[in-house]
Amino acid sequence: MNANNRAQLHKYEPPNWASSLNSIPKYFVKVRKLEFVLADALDKKCDTVITCGGLPSNHCRTTAVAAKQLGLNCYLLLRSSDQKTVNVGCKGNLLLSRMAGSNIILVPELKYKSGLKPMMEKVAEKLRQQGSAPYLVEVGGSSYTGLFGYLTAFQEMMDQNLLEDFDDIVLTVGSGGTAAGIAIANYLTGSKLK
Repeated sequence: MNANNRAQLHKYEPPNWASSLNSIPKYFVKVRKLEFVLADALDKKCDTVITCGGLPSNHCRTTAVAAKQLGLNCYLLLRSSDQKTVNVGCKGNLLLSRMAGSNIILVPELKYKSGLKPMMEKVAEKLRQQGSAPYLVEVGGSSYTGLFGYLTAFQEMMDQNLLEDFDDIVLTVGSGGTAAGIAIANYLTGSKLK
Protein backbone atom coordinates (compact mmCIF):
# COMPACT_ATOMS: atom_id res chain seq x y z
CA MET A 1 0.00 0.00 0.00
CA ASN A 2 1.35 3.41 -0.88
CA ALA A 3 1.23 6.59 1.18
CA ASN A 4 -1.38 8.03 -1.19
CA ASN A 5 -3.86 5.36 -0.03
CA ARG A 6 -3.37 6.25 3.65
CA ALA A 7 -3.86 9.92 2.76
CA GLN A 8 -7.48 9.03 1.92
CA LEU A 9 -8.20 8.07 5.53
CA HIS A 10 -10.32 10.52 7.52
CA LYS A 11 -10.22 10.62 11.34
CA TYR A 12 -13.47 9.37 12.87
CA GLU A 13 -15.08 10.89 15.94
CA PRO A 14 -18.22 9.03 17.04
CA PRO A 15 -21.34 10.87 18.17
CA ASN A 16 -21.40 11.44 21.93
CA TRP A 17 -24.14 8.84 22.37
CA ALA A 18 -21.89 6.17 20.77
CA SER A 19 -18.61 7.11 22.47
CA SER A 20 -18.98 4.43 25.17
CA LEU A 21 -18.85 1.59 22.61
CA ASN A 22 -15.77 -0.63 22.46
CA SER A 23 -13.39 -0.83 19.50
CA ILE A 24 -14.48 2.40 17.83
CA PRO A 25 -12.93 2.71 14.36
CA LYS A 26 -10.15 5.28 14.03
CA TYR A 27 -10.82 6.17 10.38
CA PHE A 28 -13.37 6.18 7.56
CA VAL A 29 -13.15 6.57 3.77
CA LYS A 30 -16.51 6.27 1.86
CA VAL A 31 -19.90 4.54 1.40
CA ARG A 32 -21.56 3.65 4.76
CA LYS A 33 -20.41 0.23 6.02
CA LEU A 34 -17.53 0.15 3.56
CA GLU A 35 -16.32 3.58 4.68
CA PHE A 36 -15.26 1.99 7.97
CA VAL A 37 -14.40 -1.51 6.73
CA LEU A 38 -12.10 -0.28 3.95
CA ALA A 39 -10.55 2.34 6.23
CA ASP A 40 -9.74 -0.53 8.62
CA ALA A 41 -8.15 -2.46 5.74
CA LEU A 42 -6.01 0.56 4.80
CA ASP A 43 -5.09 1.24 8.43
CA LYS A 44 -3.93 -2.38 8.77
CA LYS A 45 -1.79 -1.89 5.64
CA CYS A 46 -3.70 -4.45 3.60
CA ASP A 47 -3.41 -4.37 -0.18
CA THR A 48 -6.27 -6.70 -1.10
CA VAL A 49 -9.90 -7.12 -0.04
CA ILE A 50 -11.92 -10.32 -0.33
CA THR A 51 -15.70 -10.47 -0.03
CA CYS A 52 -18.64 -12.50 -1.26
CA GLY A 53 -22.24 -12.30 -2.40
CA GLY A 54 -24.57 -13.25 -5.21
CA LEU A 55 -23.88 -12.52 -8.89
CA PRO A 56 -25.97 -9.31 -8.81
CA SER A 57 -24.63 -8.22 -5.39
CA ASN A 58 -24.71 -4.45 -4.78
CA HIS A 59 -22.25 -4.93 -1.92
CA CYS A 60 -19.73 -6.74 -4.14
CA ARG A 61 -20.03 -4.13 -6.91
CA THR A 62 -19.59 -1.29 -4.43
CA THR A 63 -16.62 -3.05 -2.83
CA ALA A 64 -15.02 -3.58 -6.26
CA VAL A 65 -15.40 0.08 -7.27
CA ALA A 66 -14.30 1.47 -3.88
CA ALA A 67 -11.31 -0.89 -3.74
CA LYS A 68 -10.22 0.27 -7.21
CA GLN A 69 -10.51 3.92 -6.13
CA LEU A 70 -8.40 3.19 -3.05
CA GLY A 71 -5.74 1.25 -4.94
CA LEU A 72 -6.66 -2.11 -3.39
CA ASN A 73 -6.89 -5.43 -5.23
CA CYS A 74 -10.32 -7.03 -4.97
CA TYR A 75 -11.45 -10.65 -5.00
CA LEU A 76 -15.17 -11.39 -5.21
CA LEU A 77 -16.54 -14.84 -4.45
CA LEU A 78 -19.88 -14.80 -6.23
CA ARG A 79 -22.57 -17.43 -5.67
CA SER A 80 -23.80 -18.99 -8.88
CA SER A 81 -25.61 -22.19 -9.83
CA ASP A 82 -23.51 -22.14 -13.03
CA GLN A 83 -19.75 -22.40 -12.46
CA LYS A 84 -18.76 -21.49 -16.04
CA THR A 85 -17.74 -17.85 -16.28
CA VAL A 86 -18.80 -17.65 -19.91
CA ASN A 87 -22.36 -18.68 -18.98
CA VAL A 88 -22.97 -16.06 -16.27
CA GLY A 89 -22.66 -13.18 -18.69
CA CYS A 90 -21.55 -9.67 -18.02
CA LYS A 91 -24.53 -7.51 -17.09
CA GLY A 92 -25.41 -5.05 -14.34
CA ASN A 93 -23.32 -5.24 -11.18
CA LEU A 94 -21.22 -8.10 -12.57
CA LEU A 95 -20.19 -5.88 -15.49
CA LEU A 96 -19.27 -3.02 -13.15
CA SER A 97 -17.31 -5.35 -10.86
CA ARG A 98 -15.36 -6.63 -13.86
CA MET A 99 -14.79 -3.10 -15.18
CA ALA A 100 -13.32 -2.17 -11.78
CA GLY A 101 -10.75 -4.93 -12.28
CA SER A 102 -11.95 -7.26 -9.54
CA ASN A 103 -11.00 -10.91 -9.60
CA ILE A 104 -14.21 -12.92 -9.95
CA ILE A 105 -14.39 -16.41 -8.44
CA LEU A 106 -17.63 -18.28 -9.04
CA VAL A 107 -18.63 -20.47 -6.10
CA PRO A 108 -21.58 -22.75 -5.37
CA GLU A 109 -24.63 -21.30 -3.63
CA LEU A 110 -23.40 -22.00 -0.10
CA LYS A 111 -24.28 -20.53 3.27
CA TYR A 112 -21.91 -17.85 4.51
CA LYS A 113 -20.44 -19.24 7.75
CA SER A 114 -20.22 -22.90 6.74
CA GLY A 115 -19.24 -22.42 3.10
CA LEU A 116 -18.33 -18.98 1.82
CA LYS A 117 -16.31 -17.72 4.78
CA PRO A 118 -14.00 -20.79 4.79
CA MET A 119 -13.56 -20.34 1.01
CA MET A 120 -12.65 -16.67 1.55
CA GLU A 121 -10.12 -17.72 4.20
CA LYS A 122 -8.52 -20.19 1.74
CA VAL A 123 -8.21 -17.46 -0.90
CA ALA A 124 -6.68 -15.16 1.74
CA GLU A 125 -4.13 -17.81 2.77
CA LYS A 126 -3.12 -18.41 -0.86
CA LEU A 127 -2.69 -14.64 -1.35
CA ARG A 128 -0.59 -14.38 1.83
CA GLN A 129 1.69 -17.10 0.47
CA GLN A 130 2.10 -14.97 -2.67
CA GLY A 131 3.10 -11.93 -0.60
CA SER A 132 -0.22 -10.07 -0.46
CA ALA A 133 -1.82 -8.64 2.66
CA PRO A 134 -5.52 -9.56 2.38
CA TYR A 135 -8.45 -8.25 4.40
CA LEU A 136 -11.68 -10.24 4.61
CA VAL A 137 -14.87 -8.21 4.31
CA GLU A 138 -17.91 -9.97 5.80
CA VAL A 139 -20.86 -10.60 3.50
CA GLY A 140 -22.62 -7.27 2.95
CA GLY A 141 -19.87 -5.49 4.91
CA SER A 142 -21.89 -6.49 7.98
CA SER A 143 -19.39 -6.55 10.80
CA TYR A 144 -18.92 -4.67 14.05
CA THR A 145 -16.70 -2.17 12.23
CA GLY A 146 -19.19 -1.84 9.37
CA LEU A 147 -22.15 -1.00 11.61
CA PHE A 148 -20.53 2.35 12.42
CA GLY A 149 -21.61 3.43 8.94
CA TYR A 150 -25.21 3.29 10.08
CA LEU A 151 -24.52 4.79 13.49
CA THR A 152 -23.17 7.71 11.48
CA ALA A 153 -26.21 7.66 9.16
CA PHE A 154 -28.51 7.87 12.19
CA GLN A 155 -26.56 10.85 13.52
CA GLU A 156 -26.84 12.51 10.10
CA MET A 157 -30.62 12.04 10.17
CA MET A 158 -30.69 13.56 13.66
CA ASP A 159 -28.54 16.51 12.52
CA GLN A 160 -30.92 17.12 9.62
CA ASN A 161 -33.97 16.93 11.93
CA LEU A 162 -35.41 14.16 9.76
CA LEU A 163 -36.43 11.87 12.60
CA GLU A 164 -38.69 14.37 14.37
CA ASP A 165 -41.54 13.96 11.88
CA PHE A 166 -41.65 10.15 11.75
CA ASP A 167 -42.68 7.23 13.92
CA ASP A 168 -40.99 4.43 11.93
CA ILE A 169 -37.83 3.78 9.96
CA VAL A 170 -38.22 1.38 7.03
CA LEU A 171 -35.16 -0.15 5.40
CA THR A 172 -34.20 -3.11 3.26
CA VAL A 173 -32.38 -5.99 4.87
CA GLY A 174 -29.88 -8.33 3.25
CA SER A 175 -27.06 -9.34 5.54
CA GLY A 176 -28.45 -7.43 8.54
CA GLY A 177 -25.67 -4.88 9.09
CA THR A 178 -27.77 -1.85 8.16
CA ALA A 179 -30.59 -2.94 10.46
CA ALA A 180 -28.12 -3.61 13.29
CA GLY A 181 -26.52 -0.17 13.00
CA ILE A 182 -29.85 1.67 12.87
CA ALA A 183 -31.28 -0.40 15.75
CA ILE A 184 -28.23 0.17 17.97
CA ALA A 185 -28.24 3.92 17.20
CA ASN A 186 -31.97 4.07 17.91
CA TYR A 187 -31.39 2.40 21.30
CA LEU A 188 -28.30 4.41 22.28
CA THR A 189 -29.93 7.74 21.49
CA GLY A 190 -33.07 6.86 23.44
CA SER A 191 -35.14 7.34 20.30
CA LYS A 192 -38.65 5.89 20.34
CA LEU A 193 -38.77 5.19 16.59
CA LYS A 194 -39.86 1.75 15.50
